[in-house]
Amino acid sequence: MPRAGEWFENTVTGERARLDVSPDDTGGRRLQAQLWVQPKGAVMAAHVHDHLHERFTVLDGELAVVLDGRPSVAMPGDVVDVPPGTPHDWSNQGSQVASVRVLAYLEGGDRAGAATVATLLLVIALVVIILLDVIQRRVSRRG
Repeated sequence: MPRAGEWFENTVTGERARLDVSPDDTGGRRLQAQLWVQPKGAVMAAHVHDHLHERFTVLDGELAVVLDGRPSVAMPGDVVDVPPGTPHDWSNQGSQVASVRVLAYLEGGDRAGAATVATLLLVIALVVIILLDVIQRRVSRRG
């Protein structure tokens, strides 16, 4: 399981992240990370989390967001809440690196059931696997 303070980078999508609060620190209920997105960087594709609530706070730069089919641009100080079950997508369409605080937590807080906690942990594990695959392919190309 990733630990607070660990860094992750996805050179394909232009994302770099530092995990500030690990699910291990919160009994699997939430995580918090600082995300830096290069200009033209983006999440892989529009997606939905059935039980996970996400909150993006833009610290610097701008974040283009499509939330339930509605596009908008979040600027420094703006907060974008993504309730569970909401299709969403985001990218950095600005000319500078966007810095964003990401908070992801289970809907229902402490009352969330074991199945929901397992879902969050599975999502995190899949993200780590994808990141490791990207890193491995990049290293293989160099060698």
